[in-house]
Amino acid sequence: MKDRKPGRHIPNSAISKKDEKGGILMTIDECKIFGIQTNMHDHPYVNLKYFDSNYECLSAWEKDELKLLSDFIQKVSNSNWFDIQKSCTKHKDKNALPKSKKVENVSPDITFFELRVSIKARVHGFRSANAFFLCWLDRNHQIYPM
Repeated sequence: MKDRKPGRHIPNSAISKKDEKGGILMTIDECKIFGIQTNMHDHPYVNLKYFDSNYECLSAWEKDELKLLSDFIQKVSNSNWFDIQKSCTKHKDKNALPKSKKVENVSPDITFFELRVSIKARVHGFRSANAFFLCWLDRNHQIYPM
């Protein structure tokens, strides 16, 4: 498969990391190698493509918690990856993450991390290019307890 720059090809190892719609998921390092723009000062956005409501659903959150989540999403969109990486906690043990059919096709090279919504609440997911793929809500900080 050719990438956007002439004369270069995306390796089969990257092509094999397709999601269910045929899109290719790449790590940040792969994006850099293939000249796909990712900048630590770019503004991220939250993507719910891999959101697993079977673990925890938005309906379990109280009104004030949903407001905090909404504020969090706005804050992420107004921030940049440099600032977000300073405040995230990377997951060292992927086995502690909830089992999910939606994320089982995500490359093992992808690093999952948690972001703080409030003193107690967290969201868990991963970065691909400028998207933060939110996979799990964690209202009571139970996936990686304090």
